[in-house]
Amino acid sequence: MNEQRLDELIYGKDVYRGVGGSYKIGLKRDEIDAFEAAKERGYLLATSAQKSLRFAWELWCEIHLIPYAVVCSHGSKSKVSLELSYLQRMGNAGNLTEEGLALLLDLLHQHRANWNCSEGHAEIYPVPHAAAELLMRQMLAIHAQHHHPAWDGRFDWQQPEDG
Repeated sequence: MNEQRLDELIYGKDVYRGVGGSYKIGLKRDEIDAFEAAKERGYLLATSAQKSLRFAWELWCEIHLIPYAVVCSHGSKSKVSLELSYLQRMGNAGNLTEEGLALLLDLLHQHRANWNCSEGHAEIYPVPHAAAELLMRQMLAIHAQHHHPAWDGRFDWQQPEDG
């Protein structure tokens, strides 16, 4: 996948063919605007219904080797997701340092929401809309400041034991 191919998919000029079959992305004008704004911001603002937009953003993140970061509104709340696992597969800096992991877990605990961390994925729901973007910026800042320069094949999202 390259940038030109992704543009063809986004503008509906081609169909994505994957393991599960074919998938037409073809974003609407408002989704293209949201996609372009996400490039500038570093994370996507979307709704739960905008599956094509989220998929296009995921492909763009993989091409550019940046974290897949999405604030997705679900009714009156938002879900904040940060995906690093494909960075690990690409051998890039998706692996957080122990300090970065501790900071991320502390941030998740502060929100006292349902959260999940596993193999390079952190997700928090429900988050009030007003707090969701700030939380995403905090998560991305932790990644930017506390990732290993090269992935060593291990990723441990388990909370460090007190000792």
